[in-house]
Amino acid sequence: MKKKLLLISALFCLISCSGSTSTSNEDKPVSVPIINPFTSSDSTSSEETILSNTSSEEDISSISSENITSKETSSETILSSEEIITSEEVSSEEIISTSSSDKETSSSIISSSSNDYDGYYKSIDFSKTGDALKQDLYNLIKKCDMSKYTYKTCDSYVANANEDPNNSNNLIEFYTGRSVPKNYYPTSSSMPDAWNKEHVYAKSHGDFASQIAGKDIHHLMPTDNGVNGKRSNKDFDECSSSSNAITSYKSYGQTVTVKYADSSDICYTTSSAFEPRDAVKGDVARILFYMATRYEGNSDGGPDLELVDSYTSSSSPTLGKLSTLLKWHKEDPVDEFEMKRNNYIYSVQENRNPYIDHPELAEKIF
Repeated sequence: MKKKLLLISALFCLISCSGSTSTSNEDKPVSVPIINPFTSSDSTSSEETILSNTSSEEDISSISSENITSKETSSETILSSEEIITSEEVSSEEIISTSSSDKETSSSIISSSSNDYDGYYKSIDFSKTGDALKQDLYNLIKKCDMSKYTYKTCDSYVANANEDPNNSNNLIEFYTGRSVPKNYYPTSSSMPDAWNKEHVYAKSHGDFASQIAGKDIHHLMPTDNGVNGKRSNKDFDECSSSSNAITSYKSYGQTVTVKYADSSDICYTTSSAFEPRDAVKGDVARILFYMATRYEGNSDGGPDLELVDSYTSSSSPTLGKLSTLLKWHKEDPVDEFEMKRNNYIYSVQENRNPYIDHPELAEKIF
């Protein structure tokens, strides 16, 4: 009897334990795969991954609309980041600030010349310095075509390169900033203050008037006749004082008053030096940096032009004053007018002034 009771108790316990551990399949957790919005087109799509890892439509619908929205937003972010041009890809970069709601322009970077010289500097290793970098730039910018014009026939190119942005019939005189008609040329007794062509790197410094260097548009500027005469072939340096101000000159027996666009921004001169108006001091420096890089005394257009930190004689292929030019280069940075001029000359003679596109080169080389 005792054995029977023990057997019945054991059987009842076994049945109770078995029932308490039983669970329906409905209580089992469903594993939902994570959607990766960064999956590439070469990988299995998120939708295919879901279908291969779930057993019913109910499992697929368990992915919320919030997850789908998140995927779409992430994809837009990827496209937007791929369209951004980094500042390293452009030489003179101008970032436009817009509100975050403006998706089309919020990441835009406008380069005033990126469309004009894409790939032009691809051969240059900008980690170099000194003569090594200067040599590479020389090898690049010596590739130019000036066969389509002569010094006498390049007047229209000089005029168009310095066109008044507010009046296409006019040009901006370099040393005065005055806007005058392009056809206000050449000088005569009836037009004693007409514009003429200025060699910013004075052609007597190396006697290269008959060489290619003499007609290189990068250093030919339209200037007021009398102010150009006052500059003559002097070196560039600071010499501003009331007694040195250029306010008038004699031309064709007439006394001409210099007309500056800004009466407070004028030119000065001494017997040894010429100081242009503040607005173009950096332009002068970058033009001379270009000339000293482009012309290395080889058989491709001119003597070996050099910039020195002193006053020079008119016959030597040297021009000063280098420390002043470097100072002006910093104080008067590249502006839109200068960049447009560089672009125009590139379209004519097919080379560029690298010191306009990459101002940092000046201190690396000079």
